[in-house]
Amino acid sequence: MKNKNSNNNREKVSANAVLAPHAVVVKPVDYQDPHLQVLLSASDAYTLSLYPAEVCFLDSAKDLAEHKALVMGAYVQHQLVGIGAGKFLTRNKAELKRIFVMPDRRGSGIASRIIHHLETALQAAGAEKLVLETGIYQPEAIALYTKLGYATCEPYGEFSGQGMNEDEALAYSVFMQKSLMDVTA
Repeated sequence: MKNKNSNNNREKVSANAVLAPHAVVVKPVDYQDPHLQVLLSASDAYTLSLYPAEVCFLDSAKDLAEHKALVMGAYVQHQLVGIGAGKFLTRNKAELKRIFVMPDRRGSGIASRIIHHLETALQAAGAEKLVLETGIYQPEAIALYTKLGYATCEPYGEFSGQGMNEDEALAYSVFMQKSLMDVTA
């Protein structure tokens, strides 16, 4: 007789196992895609469970569209399981936004693949430097960004104190950057 819990554990392990490159398809996602909104909503809920709402900087699909952000999605068996976006702040500096992978797919290399695709596309479009903001209660994200070559930096753009309660908001933030000048696209 099979132990019901052992089947559930195997399913969970297989969902979180590093997936073969051909098992994950990363491609642009349309701002109007309803599956994008599902993941943005899940990302919002996760972020708001960690931080006060007034210190969360959560671009909506509309915000991403208005900034002409590049939105990439990771698909496993035709199901959208992860997202990420990149938007230009200046002619040669872009910001990574909304990197999110569904909880049952975390730890499988999907976020790294999304970031790699964003880096490649943004570099091809002229980005020489990427910046991002994450939170102090997301050590896994900080570790991933560090592993991918990002280093901590000073607040930038909207985070540099223009129009916000800097002390409160910045107390929760970690700012990181990566130069793409020495990276081959």
